[in-house]
Amino acid sequence: MATAWIIRKVLVIGASISACLATTFAWADADANKLLVAKAFEAFQAGDVNAINTIFLADGPSHSPDGKVSKQGGPFADLKNACSMCASLNDRSIKIDFMLAEGDLVAARSIWRGNYVGKLRGVQISGTPVTVVYFNIYRIMDGRIVENWACRDSLNLATQLGFALVPADSSNNSNAAADTSDKK
Repeated sequence: MATAWIIRKVLVIGASISACLATTFAWADADANKLLVAKAFEAFQAGDVNAINTIFLADGPSHSPDGKVSKQGGPFADLKNACSMCASLNDRSIKIDFMLAEGDLVAARSIWRGNYVGKLRGVQISGTPVTVVYFNIYRIMDGRIVENWACRDSLNLATQLGFALVPADSSNNSNAAADTSDKK
């Protein structure tokens, strides 16, 4: 009887230790994952294409706000293909506001500032100061970013660059409501 009691106590203590260790390792993984995402942002800030190629898995999916999924791409030879916003912002400053991690996911909100240079929708822009807010969720596996959900405030960016939101001409709108009134 005493032996059974001792075995039960050992099993309970073992299960408790196991649960504590699992929690500790989950925190360690979350911290390591946040560190990797911070390194990715450092690479963006520095324009370090080699680091970007190392951190991001080329075949991993990248999800855009419109629901399209593409490959993250790479390896890249130049910054414009690795990070088009990085290449478009002279004197860029990238600040991570916060990161949250759970399991293999890291969510980050960042603010990018700089002088926008390049062509956007056929308009040449040279040195207009902008601030862009990004929200990203990254999936981490084996020390690499293997998946990315990205969203930026594109409307605010367009406004800063002098573009205006203009409603579509309703006479050309194919989605206009059809007249369904009963004409007797």
